Amino acid sequence: MNLYSRVELLFRMDYGMRYSKALDFVKAEYRKNVDTVGAGLVDELTGVADILEEMGYSMEYRLTAILRNLLRDTAARPDEILGYSNMDILEAVQLLNKDMDCNMYKYISDIRNNMLALPVKLAEHLYNLRCALGKSKQKIDAVIEDSQKYYAKCAKNTKFYEPILKARMKLKH
Repeated sequence: MNLYSRVELLFRMDYGMRYSKALDFVKAEYRKNVDTVGAGLVDELTGVADILEEMGYSMEYRLTAILRNLLRDTAARPDEILGYSNMDILEAVQLLNKDMDCNMYKYISDIRNNMLALPVKLAEHLYNLRCALGKSKQKIDAVIEDSQKYYAKCAKNTKFYEPILKARMKLKH
């Protein structure tokens, strides 16, 4: 089946089916990249999607969450991601991919201006805060610093503000 036919078929599916197909694609792409499979990245992607679901966000946000690191971590192409999503999701995925040497303030500013990217990034940050429990003091301090430096302002006036504050307080104690 060519890409055009696959895209046409996927757009006829409901978002639940599309999510399932996209998750299969994500898993297959990460299996191809042996260096990242051991890092539990698929679990992290679905963990962020689960947070979004718990907080009442639609399937579009969950799709963005599971597709968000493919461009950076795998050989997946934008047209393949588009085959499981739409242009809004692809744009958010592209915004959420950052180079290691990027300007974090510009990166966060760009994300704040995208309705799909911001909740996904905040859910990812909340996931990272929760997962930092039990890690080294250095890791905890780095996550707390990022939280205060980059994400505190973004989270204000969102559903994520209180959960992020609570998770940060747990780490401080």
